[in-house]
Amino acid sequence: MEHPYLFFVKLFELLGIGHFAHAYPHVIYSWVVMIILIVLGSVATRSISMIPAGAQNFFEIFISGMEEFMVDVIGEEGRWVFPIIGTVFIYVAECNLIGLIPGFLPPSANLNT
Repeated sequence: MEHPYLFFVKLFELLGIGHFAHAYPHVIYSWVVMIILIVLGSVATRSISMIPAGAQNFFEIFISGMEEFMVDVIGEEGRWVFPIIGTVFIYVAECNLIGLIPGFLPPSANLNT
């Protein structure tokens, strides 16, 4: 069976820590997803204002849409559980979306991550 070309595995081989990359590629790609989400969150909250503009506007629409959807499905209790369920949803969605990029492995392909 031919193995796919994994970008970060090759990068770690060049850095001299390829043994870790070959053993745990799903963990590496879950770290990549976490870094991407942290960077996106910091960009979105860099200059928060009462009248949103730019990235803040996009993220407010996205988050409020998710929250309203959860309230419609669960009820008013949805506002209480939204932070944890919304966080897990965004993480799993990003894990699945990163697999669409050639050379990237979706961390959600392995149930251990």
